[in-house]
Amino acid sequence: MKKIIVLVAGICLIAYTLFVNDKPNVILIVSDATRADHLGVYGYNKNTSPNIDKFARDGVLFLDTRSQSTHTKLAVPAIIASVYPTQHGITNYGHALSDSFTTMAEILKAEGYQTVGFVTNVHLQEVYGFAQGFDDYWCNRYFEHDHPGNVTNAEDVVDDFVNWLDTEQQEPFFAFLFFIDPHAPYTPPVAFVEGDTSWRNAAGGWGDSHIGAFEGADRQGVIDLYDGEIRYFDSEFGRLMSELKKRELYDNSIIIYTSDHGEAFWEHGLVGHGTALYDEMLKVPLVVKWPKSGDAIDYFKPGHAAEPTAHVDILPMLCERLGIDAPRTVDTGIVSELYLDQKVRIDQDEPYLIASIVKNDLKLIITHHQSDSTTDIELFDIHNNPKELVNLAGKLTARTQHLKNALSVASGRMVRERYAPAQRGAPTQHELAELKALGYVE
Repeated sequence: MKKIIVLVAGICLIAYTLFVNDKPNVILIVSDATRADHLGVYGYNKNTSPNIDKFARDGVLFLDTRSQSTHTKLAVPAIIASVYPTQHGITNYGHALSDSFTTMAEILKAEGYQTVGFVTNVHLQEVYGFAQGFDDYWCNRYFEHDHPGNVTNAEDVVDDFVNWLDTEQQEPFFAFLFFIDPHAPYTPPVAFVEGDTSWRNAAGGWGDSHIGAFEGADRQGVIDLYDGEIRYFDSEFGRLMSELKKRELYDNSIIIYTSDHGEAFWEHGLVGHGTALYDEMLKVPLVVKWPKSGDAIDYFKPGHAAEPTAHVDILPMLCERLGIDAPRTVDTGIVSELYLDQKVRIDQDEPYLIASIVKNDLKLIITHHQSDSTTDIELFDIHNNPKELVNLAGKLTARTQHLKNALSVASGRMVRERYAPAQRGAPTQHELAELKALGYVE
């Protein structure tokens, strides 16, 4: 009997070892404020992203992906926990993500994954709830230094991750790499900029109040610097992929690349992000490289996916591929929201109360103005008018009402599954310095 027990135990151990070792590593890469249409793989006419473009050939390129918000702190929960702003309830810099949500790191940790995060945005610090499920989370380490206001560049993040791979990595692992590049201020190494950079320090700041009035060549100069930031990040993205290949980790890893939101350059009179829900701020890149295998499901094979997708789709799709249960998400269509309390940002004169929904090539944006109790209704045919310049709300009244009803139903579903955010309190002096460096506060 003892021999049988030992034999069975040995078989179980071998089976468990094979099962664990067969799990693909998962690497989630997010570059801040990267609009999709400034990458070559999405048709940009400048050579900003040769390494991302090459990577996309190994994966599924999602052609039409929108963020759930245009501010990092509101958008990232959709990526890591498949929840909308109405659900997580974060509306100011003192709020933290509720631990009632189950994050990607928590799900994978429960499946036996080693979990690590390298995160360089002050909004995503441990104290704000974004370290849930991580064995090791590098964020405070990037901000607790003698000279607050200095941002951690992409090279340092790649170096830290590669060092972790060589010294602490076990398989399977989940790594979350959040790069602040190409977020403003746009100060890439000069070698990555095409165009005149001699004036770049004259801007004095990077919010609407500083560069919103730029005209002509100055506007193009800002865009050239932004493209330089993308080009610099892309070079480090390429180095990261090379390091994974050297360690024979590339082929057996699920690698997800996206951005938290886009970036505006005067298309609707706005610069930056976190102030509206137009597509220059909402549309983001999404590329998913699955492990090399004989999967029969089409969207697990390299190619293009034209169907509209959103950040809330990432976690369920990952869980399906891994054969594990995903947290229940609200089926709303492509809904995005921007709810920020008054005076959260220096360029904000009232709370942002904005929601949008996309269905069948039509996009509705509803903006509530608390200051005078008015509401702006915008309806765009994003197939024929992708730049969202022709408002059809007054002409297509029936379709406008249909989308208003759909958005109302979606909001109701979200409210029923809402958890109140944790209240963390006012930012520290270090955090204020970081927020000032990023253009959010004075």
